[in-house]
Amino acid sequence: MGCFCFYARGNFVSVPFYSLLLGGIIVIFASVLQVITGFGFALVSIPLLLYIFPGYEAVFITMLLSLAALAIQTRNNRHLARWDLIWRLLIAGLPGILIGIMISGRLNEAYLKGIVGAAVLGYVMIQLAKNRQINKASKETSAAREPEGSVEETAEERKLPRGFYIAGFLSGILTGAAGIPGPPVVAVLIQILPKEAFRATTVHFFLINYAFAVVAAFWMLPSLASINWGSVAILVIPLFIGYFLGNYIRKFINETTFKRLVYGLLIVVGVTSIGQTFLQII
Repeated sequence: MGCFCFYARGNFVSVPFYSLLLGGIIVIFASVLQVITGFGFALVSIPLLLYIFPGYEAVFITMLLSLAALAIQTRNNRHLARWDLIWRLLIAGLPGILIGIMISGRLNEAYLKGIVGAAVLGYVMIQLAKNRQINKASKETSAAREPEGSVEETAEERKLPRGFYIAGFLSGILTGAAGIPGPPVVAVLIQILPKEAFRATTVHFFLINYAFAVVAAFWMLPSLASINWGSVAILVIPLFIGYFLGNYIRKFINETTFKRLVYGLLIVVGVTSIGQTFLQII
């Protein structure tokens, strides 16, 4: 089986062709999901890339690819983002990133993901039950507001969901330790934002969040200097392929389908995170 050789920190590193091919398929799928929902790249790619790249290197490579994917998405939707929510989440999350990076070498990330997966799964279930009751009473009001795609703060949106700042802090810890910032933030933002505003807000938040995490991780973990940069460069190609595919597919997804997709993805993430933890314990 053929392989690619890359020069990294004074040594040649060999990467099998099939590993890069599998990595490319993973990145395409993750990139499509990222474009459609505004999040999900790391959720899909990190667990699978761990089979190709060792330990935290897979996490760091995903952070770099996520930065590229998010930077592409921010070109046309900056005005739709809720910057008031973004800055609040960042303030809560930045300390969490530093803590996450510090514990990444001490705490098994599978256990961390299992704990957070259980919290996210429980939170989503509660919100689904709650939203089902609220929608019965406010269906007409919601239908009149959401199609406009307005991102202006309404009286309802000023009331932040419970656990808003905790979600930001938890997102920071997950970013630093496991490179997965999405579930806590997505769970709170999906309640108060329509589709386009949600997508723009999450994309810009994750972009700034990952940028800080990459700089902090590179500074705090010197071992990352030996990362295989050649593999990162090659995986950027399927990243762009997934971006264009995602933009085509998302035209056919409406608001209702979108929210179902988001909640469904969160449930899958919660269940799989818990499952990974149990498998490791056994």
